[in-house]
Amino acid sequence: MKFTCLLTLIIFLGTFSQSEAGEGFLVKREVVLNSGGSLRLAYLNMTIKDSVNKRVIAKRPGLSFMSSALLPGVGQYYNGSKKKAVGFFVAEIGFWWGYTTIQRNANDKVDEYKAFGDEFWSFTDWKASGDTEGVHNLDVNPNTGDPVKNNEYYENIGKYNQFNRGWEGSVSRDEDDLTVERAEYIKMQEDANNLFSSATTVASTVMLNHLISAAEAVYTAKKLNDAASMTLSLKAIPVRTQNRINGQLSLTIAW
Repeated sequence: MKFTCLLTLIIFLGTFSQSEAGEGFLVKREVVLNSGGSLRLAYLNMTIKDSVNKRVIAKRPGLSFMSSALLPGVGQYYNGSKKKAVGFFVAEIGFWWGYTTIQRNANDKVDEYKAFGDEFWSFTDWKASGDTEGVHNLDVNPNTGDPVKNNEYYENIGKYNQFNRGWEGSVSRDEDDLTVERAEYIKMQEDANNLFSSATTVASTVMLNHLISAAEAVYTAKKLNDAASMTLSLKAIPVRTQNRINGQLSLTIAW
């Protein structure tokens, strides 16, 4: 009678499962029954082996990856790594602050050299000099005859010698006739371009922070899953005592 109750309990444990994915328990069942003789247990060897992965702190790697890919630090927080989460999140804020600051400075520098060019380069003087032939042209409004002051306009007047005569103090279109004003203008353009280049580099670093955070989150999630794995083995062993066969339960835990 006692053995029958024990056998019922073991079979219950062997068929029990809770399949909540991610966190909780994930139970794999394997039941092997070798029976020889009659049901009265003249000879019975039953093995019940439950491989139990205890997911107390186990995480979904896919969710960790997507969380940190969207916002660095979220995947680390999900994994329970609060210090890493703060580190990646603070880095994200810092990089975006750096990008917006540099980009704003670059735009300010562009406004600065445009205002400088408007003050020291004259379209009227350049046209009046008659020294206007060249491979580069400035767009002109057909109704007013005034130049269209687009980005190409501000690039050309500083970059090419054919527009030398429009600069204050210039007497020729020779490349050696580089006035102080034009030299200052070119320097301001270079400063603006360097700032834009730096902003692009910081933007690339922002994306890199997303990728590193996502990769780290996946690695940590898998590492937590491996560390949280536990195997539970139950074995019903028939033991002969005098003229009876009694069942004993053997329990093995490995992690």
